[in-house]
Amino acid sequence: MLCWQSKTAMTQIESFHKENWLNSPPDDDTTLCVKLAKMISLGESIAFHLAVCNDAHQRESLMRQVEDFLPSQHAQRLRVPKTENNLIRYLRRSLENPSPQAVFVYGLEDWLFGKANHHANTFLLNLNATRDSFRLDYQGSLVLWVPEYVLRTLMDGAPDFLSTVSGRYIFSKVMQVQGDALAGTLNDNNAGMAAELNSQAMQYYAQGRYSEAIPLLEEALKIRRKALPEGHPDIANSLNNLAGLYKSQGRSGEAEPLYDEALKIFRKALPEGHPDIANSLNNLAGLYKSQGRSGEAEPLYDEALKIFRKALPEGHPDIANSLNNLAGLYKSQGRSGEAEPLYDEALKIFRKALPEGHPNIASSLNNLAGLYESQGRSAEAEPLYDEALKIFCKALPEGHPNIAISLNNLAGLYESQGRSAEAEPLYDEALKIRRKALPEGHPNIASSLNNLAGLYNSQGRSAEAEPLYDEALKICRKALPEGHPNIAQSLNNLAYLYNSQGRSAEAEPLLEEALEILRKALGDNHPNTKVVAENLRLFRQQANTS
Repeated sequence: MLCWQSKTAMTQIESFHKENWLNSPPDDDTTLCVKLAKMISLGESIAFHLAVCNDAHQRESLMRQVEDFLPSQHAQRLRVPKTENNLIRYLRRSLENPSPQAVFVYGLEDWLFGKANHHANTFLLNLNATRDSFRLDYQGSLVLWVPEYVLRTLMDGAPDFLSTVSGRYIFSKVMQVQGDALAGTLNDNNAGMAAELNSQAMQYYAQGRYSEAIPLLEEALKIRRKALPEGHPDIANSLNNLAGLYKSQGRSGEAEPLYDEALKIFRKALPEGHPDIANSLNNLAGLYKSQGRSGEAEPLYDEALKIFRKALPEGHPDIANSLNNLAGLYKSQGRSGEAEPLYDEALKIFRKALPEGHPNIASSLNNLAGLYESQGRSAEAEPLYDEALKIFCKALPEGHPNIAISLNNLAGLYESQGRSAEAEPLYDEALKIRRKALPEGHPNIASSLNNLAGLYNSQGRSAEAEPLYDEALKICRKALPEGHPNIAQSLNNLAYLYNSQGRSAEAEPLLEEALEILRKALGDNHPNTKVVAENLRLFRQQANTS
């Protein structure tokens, strides 16, 4: 029988900083504006203030109030454009002469939705790296106006920058949006509110709070369908977001029509060869790949890559992402010879386009290392896994979940080489990171439990493995919808343990349930379905001969 472990290469999981920045003070908004104006007036050198407000109209009103309380001083407003990846450089170019008493910076909400793209990652890395430069370039008060979801992105991606905050001002509408969505009291015509709901839902998704994310995305889609004309690209964006969450929960049947509709909207609304069409093709192809429908996924991945190559400048990071997607499909089909040059090209693009030590380089290293490992080229895989881990440890905050991904990958290589003594502390550290960084019961904790339990079981330490497999299965059953493939993974692993202990009567029903789940969720031809089907066949063969 085959034990089924969880190795991850490109999956990126955002962490959630535990400090609670959003305990709203008892002051009303006007009182907070007075306090902020007073701090600006008293400031003799650079002071960095954070103003958190979820509503753009409210923010405009609040900025006017603060300005009204500064009659003898001038505040300059600066909206950070999407094209800017370095805030200090933007300030140097944009500050008036003489310098104003205060600068109100806003606009990040238009494009900073987490760290899932190269531009946002670069902006956040630069923000951290230049935190001390502000004092050298500007003598006054800098007020950064952000909604809650942008604050959470900053907390995750630029904690060093946030450590310089002099004061924070939390205004009244913070934390109300999701409550209104759940209560059904949002204005159905507020398209801007839909953007906030989408971004908050993505934060909940990153934290594993799926049951809270889904109603926000569903409400956002409902608002956009009502507020925007039929076939508007923003409707397609909402469809893609909701479909992605459904897919992550194993609800492929609900995800597919949403991805389909999104792609049709983009094809009709945008010019041929637009990059958003390529992104939508990648999404639908990813769903097909997860269902074992490689024949349908390949032409979509191929078209997406061709679009990116034509629409974007040579060496653009989005081309590298598309190369990784197609290479991953080839690898899953055993077409290593076709996958390798794509992974190679993707890594070269990232090394050239991104600053040294960028996390996307680490992800690409993991992908190529995984291919080498699958080909038995462990000596070539190890230095890549090792470099990826070092990059993540240097670029990310201590205890970031992406470090756990890299630890798991390197540990898996060590285990495959029989180096259990080196693998165990890495698996153990990965599990500790996930227990600390992720909410209790997060599915990625279950993945780490499965990995460590598999190592224990391979060493004959079944007494230590069993409670881990048990906990992993309980987490999956509770955190994921009925019929999710990850539940089948946990069932298969626990059955593997029972079989090794001679507990056949307990193992067989688990394998039968796992196979039923996978046939229903992924189909008979998916590699994971074939693994469990073969395990059940071997189990019954052993039972008949004993």
